[in-house]
Amino acid sequence: MKRFSSIALGALLASGITSVAVAAPWAEADDIYLRISIQQLADAGYLRGTVNTYPLMWSGIARDLREINPGWLDDSELFAYYRVRAALQFAQQSQVSRVRLSANSDEERLQSFGDSYHEKGAFTASRSFQWEHSAARIQTSFRSGSSDDKSYIFDGSYLATTLGNWALSADQMPVWWGPGQDSALVLSTNARPVQALRINRLRDDASSLPLLSLAGNWHATAFVGRTQRAGELGDIQMGGVRLSIRPARFIELGASYTAQWGGSSHPQNLTLDDNTGNQMGGVDVRFSLSSNLGVYSELASSESELDDLALLVGADFSFSSPQRLQQVFTEYSDTPAAFYDDERDPAGYRRWQQSIGSTHDQHVQSLVVGYRNHAATGEGWQTRLLFAEYGDTNLYMANEYSLNPGENIERLQFDIKYQRPFGDTLFGLGVELYSDELIAPTLGERKKRENGFNLMTSWEFRF
Repeated sequence: MKRFSSIALGALLASGITSVAVAAPWAEADDIYLRISIQQLADAGYLRGTVNTYPLMWSGIARDLREINPGWLDDSELFAYYRVRAALQFAQQSQVSRVRLSANSDEERLQSFGDSYHEKGAFTASRSFQWEHSAARIQTSFRSGSSDDKSYIFDGSYLATTLGNWALSADQMPVWWGPGQDSALVLSTNARPVQALRINRLRDDASSLPLLSLAGNWHATAFVGRTQRAGELGDIQMGGVRLSIRPARFIELGASYTAQWGGSSHPQNLTLDDNTGNQMGGVDVRFSLSSNLGVYSELASSESELDDLALLVGADFSFSSPQRLQQVFTEYSDTPAAFYDDERDPAGYRRWQQSIGSTHDQHVQSLVVGYRNHAATGEGWQTRLLFAEYGDTNLYMANEYSLNPGENIERLQFDIKYQRPFGDTLFGLGVELYSDELIAPTLGERKKRENGFNLMTSWEFRF
């Protein structure tokens, strides 16, 4: 019992400072350490629902946590249990305020799960409220040095209420669909979120109907929104739907679909024909091989690349001591040329030149190896090694280096990010080091090498 109490106290302290589940009906897509703990409990079979769709509803998790006896758990699972339980308790507070300062030496253009570096500097303030059946947050960021030239934004704001077993919201929330750790092919947090009307199934209980019950616990979400003049065609409408099921403890399946339509000189109604641009479809699966080990994959197709699929595969392994959670993972992705392009829309499947899907945009093969370490005190650090080859239609690299047809960029990148609580505040520091080599394969030569770095720092206070 003493061991349980010490872990619980540490997890509560860490959650009170670092949890992003602030007075909300969901866990958000910006706390990788919380996600690891949720996934570990799901891999062990203690969480019965689906966990690869973010924002992730708390209802099903709360149901399953109430049924767990901590005496059943080993050290690794026990850390995860108290981490998730503490985050849920923090999310149930009626009011929470937050201020955050961040500064970066360069605008970060490649965002993975949990990253939020869309500008060189920002001051963010928010106030969250929660009532019996509703929740709201007003969040404003004042910023500088961003590619969208927006001096203030309302990303992270929402107004949500429940209707039966469904949550309805008007929001501008970051979204992550799929099991990927470094990237997601259909919807990720790489680009800023759209303004949307959204519906989420609250509790992911299995159906009582004979055939449908075979699908096990299931979750559905759908949204319709707009991209806020993020491209040359002005306001583009966007909609999407995702269904995920868990027919057995060791497997979770998901299917996603999104479409964009409208904009100047384009039809304003969704017709699902040649007038609808950037239709994306994807399927994903995660197998839990043990309570600590999982493998996953995602396949996606786009309207512009119907004959060439995008692929993502990965594996992760978690291990813990009573006071520390650790994870190693590796992930490979291959996204075809022109996958996110659209001949009717110069911006394609992007917002302010950042892919709505893959972290690395298109025409790229990437391999990532990462390690994460999180203590019950709230201290944590993570590191990542990236190997990637970007082709000449990769918008990010083409703009960076003005690539000619047939040229590509080979990148080697190393990241390390650290966070540490000080009193009631959280301090973060990170550095990214990269080396890019420009190659002209047709000429058989390596033309030049460029090295660079990005420093990131943040300070956050919640009260």
